Amino acid sequence: MTPTKLLIGQILVVFAIVIASVWFATEWCAAELNFQAQLGAPWFVVLGLPIYRPWQLFAWWFWYDAYAPAVFNKAGAIAASTFLSDPQRSFAHTLRRMMGTNHLGTSEHPRVHPVVASAAREVLNKSENERSGVLSTAMSFLAFSSNDERTAKRISDALGVVAMEVVPPGLG
Repeated sequence: MTPTKLLIGQILVVFAIVIASVWFATEWCAAELNFQAQLGAPWFVVLGLPIYRPWQLFAWWFWYDAYAPAVFNKAGAIAASTFLSDPQRSFAHTLRRMMGTNHLGTSEHPRVHPVVASAAREVLNKSENERSGVLSTAMSFLAFSSNDERTAKRISDALGVVAMEVVPPGLG
């Protein structure tokens, strides 16, 4: 398998995970809002359960955030959860784990992705204060709140960060 095919496969897996998490957040939000008619017609119905388009969450968030901010903030957190690490684990532990995770190899011959390992090592080599700043900046892009900016802009910013992480060096 060529590196290009492997990279495209990884990108497709990441996009599938992102779409699945946004879709789950959309369905969760619709259920929390009792599948009200104001949400619009579902894309299709399965066993009596309305299924909405994954991206419908963002339109609802734009239009109805003032009516149910807690619901949309939690839906945003659910949608963003694929970008976050385990909250029980420290940031340094997460970085060390990234440096040892099998990204490219098989279970018999594990191989860490050199870009991921290098980026994790670079952040680990920073002082605790600098590392805290890196984490703080990353988390600010994933902060889904509407008290200072339109939520849609924050989502766009967060998804832009994810897109930049997926694009390999030299192709972006």
